[in-house]
Amino acid sequence: EPQLIKLDQPGPLTLAMYQFLTEMQETKKGVVTPKELFAQVCKRAIRFKGYQQQDSQELLRYLLDGMRAEE
Repeated sequence: EPQLIKLDQPGPLTLAMYQFLTEMQETKKGVVTPKELFAQVCKRAIRFKGYQQQDSQELLRYLLDGMRAEE
C-alpha cells in the first residue's frame, strides 16, 4: 500500500524560485525576467532594492539562506 506524505506549502521565496525555474524551462520566447523572485529577495534583503550594482555571490547567499529558512 503506498504511503501518502503531506508536505507544507512552500514559502513565498521558494515558490518564486520554483516559478522562475519552471518559466525558464517552459518558455519559448527566449527572455525570462525574475521580477517576482527579485521582489521576494528584496523583502528579505533591502540592500538589493535600489537596483545598484551588487555582488552576485551575496545575492545568491541571501536567496539560498532565505529558502533554507522557509523549510
